[in-house]
Amino acid sequence: MTAQIILTNQLGIAVASDTTMTLGEKTLQTSSKIVALPWPHRVAVLDAGLVFVGGLQGRFLITEWILSLSDSLPTLEAYVESFAAWVADHAGELLVDDAMSMRDVARKELIDLWSYRDDDWHGLHHGDTGAPTVLEAEQLAKAVAIVDNYCADNFTSEPYLDLVDGGLEALVEASGFDATELIDEFLEHLREDMGIDGSGLAERLGEFVTGSLIRFVTSRELLRLNFAGYGAEEMFPAHAELKIRSIYGGRLRAATIVHAVSKPWRSTQWFPIAQQDAMADMLRGMSGERRSAVIRMATGLVDDMEKLDEGDKKAFRDKLYERLEDYFASHFERFSDSTIRSLSLPALAYYADMLVKIQSMRSEMAEGPVSVGGAVECLTISRTHGVEWSRRLSTHTDNRTGEIEISW
Repeated sequence: MTAQIILTNQLGIAVASDTTMTLGEKTLQTSSKIVALPWPHRVAVLDAGLVFVGGLQGRFLITEWILSLSDSLPTLEAYVESFAAWVADHAGELLVDDAMSMRDVARKELIDLWSYRDDDWHGLHHGDTGAPTVLEAEQLAKAVAIVDNYCADNFTSEPYLDLVDGGLEALVEASGFDATELIDEFLEHLREDMGIDGSGLAERLGEFVTGSLIRFVTSRELLRLNFAGYGAEEMFPAHAELKIRSIYGGRLRAATIVHAVSKPWRSTQWFPIAQQDAMADMLRGMSGERRSAVIRMATGLVDDMEKLDEGDKKAFRDKLYERLEDYFASHFERFSDSTIRSLSLPALAYYADMLVKIQSMRSEMAEGPVSVGGAVECLTISRTHGVEWSRRLSTHTDNRTGEIEISW
């Protein structure tokens, strides 16, 4: 897991990140997650989520792309576009295996489908694993409906332009990708876990795999690259998130979200990344997750009151949500905003650093393994001086313990 924060005001940007990386049951606390571009660029990139995408380490892709840059680009969005174009131009040299990449995407999507509305799958009539129940017309229709509902909820992006009109079919044929084994694995789970012979579902699952490959699908299984900084033509700080699902067909399979400044006061922003509940509690009074929990508890109690009709219950829910949002906005968020807006750049870095440390402490006190922590790396970005490190992991080759260099 990861905890990162980007804070911005009119003077510049502060970026901070933890250094913990989890690989299976192993946790390493010496993993740098910030890549700073050299002058004349005024940009840093934070990586979170998956370490590898398309068989390639995200940090490797970033550092190799940086070597190709010369003059600064006009906007931060242009940096994101440049990175995507570089990957496309060098897909052959990067030895990307299209079949392997597509197989990984399809397998992860099938796993998500299996976990989707678990009660729905278990609601299907089933027998014992020794004599699986064959899905007849009615039960098969219910199973197909589960897949259809998943697609309606998740397959919402427009298809990649290069993969429509036979493009995906040509790529599948050229790469040798075959989804049969993956579909058989899914059907085997139905047999072993639920005693269901779902062979009649195979054709729909084949369509499902195609749907997962032909468009970007939001998932927990993503490499998230957050670009922060300035393009050469930008006076105010900008932030862009590149969410990468995979690399196949010679391109990143990704989606981009850009946050640019439209008004002077909107140059003050904060962007918590990945694990962020403690940071949100600090900045917003209560994280969105906890606000939702409070609303669910309150509305659950009201729903049990038989004397209230449905109109009254809905009015209560709406008013409670409105009052909570107003309360936290007036008592917490506006003060956080005014404070961050007024901070000097070194103080902005201090706040960013402390927010990540607070999140690390929350991870230490929460249930389960510690997933955020280690040393905190922090830097600032300004139009005048570009990227300047405040705290970073040592890059000396004779030091393998993650010694910290501090220079506030």
